[in-house]
Amino acid sequence: MAAARAMLDRIHPTFPNEKGDDNVYILGSIGAHNIVITGLREGTYGATAATVTAFNMRHSYPSVKVCFLSGIAGCVPDPHDIRLGDVIVADPTASYGGVLQYDRQQRNCRPCQTPDIVLRTLASLKAKHRHRGSDIPIYQQEAMERHMHLHKLVQYPGGNADQLFATESNHVPGLPTYNRSDLSSVRKRPRRPDNRPRVFYGLVASGGMLLKDAAERDAFARKSGAICFEMEAAGILDILPCVVIRGVCDYADSHKNDHWQGYAAMVAAAYTKEFLSVLPSHGV
Repeated sequence: MAAARAMLDRIHPTFPNEKGDDNVYILGSIGAHNIVITGLREGTYGATAATVTAFNMRHSYPSVKVCFLSGIAGCVPDPHDIRLGDVIVADPTASYGGVLQYDRQQRNCRPCQTPDIVLRTLASLKAKHRHRGSDIPIYQQEAMERHMHLHKLVQYPGGNADQLFATESNHVPGLPTYNRSDLSSVRKRPRRPDNRPRVFYGLVASGGMLLKDAAERDAFARKSGAICFEMEAAGILDILPCVVIRGVCDYADSHKNDHWQGYAAMVAAAYTKEFLSVLPSHGV
């Protein structure tokens, strides 16, 4: 919630929750939009926890029109060259509503009807990013200048900390994440000209288990076209219209670590603010 809170233009007083709602809320505004921020309780994760959180929020704040699910996720690096610190946004396709539920079988998530103005803004922002990139760094910088105490938590880890291992390389439990034997399996990729986050639009897979298997990642991606794996979206889509926004913190393989989580959360929050900055306040 810290990254999302850092994006607020103003913070508003909170109100007592409705009976039975133990969510923690932060109220504020971004431009002309009133914002309610909440998150899963410490130590909880997955679709069930997300469903409870969204249901409670809908009960305490029934005027909420759309949810921006901003957070972190693992990505499918190929064939789009997605890297750590990039942003992935669920994009509805002809076959799927932007999110595909995966467990023992894959199922298309049927989301609540998203307001047309939100979908039009998504399409407009997608076109803008294709031609001239995003304004994520601007919103990151503004947030950092206002909240210097967050710097260590959300700072860019550096390109050298972005290591993509061969699919067949499995991390040995108990050893440091990047040990010498692991490094022999690191794939060589061309260096990007800058460290600006790239934004990718596509199908997000949402499941009940943390994916830590590169072979399973690649097989499911080939079958479904998914470019991202996360754990909460499937639990929210039938409660609230939702735009799923994920900062990439790992490659959904056995080499996971938490080095990129803070930065990934910040870039996802910055994209959310960019979206809200161009979303008209009427018609939502």
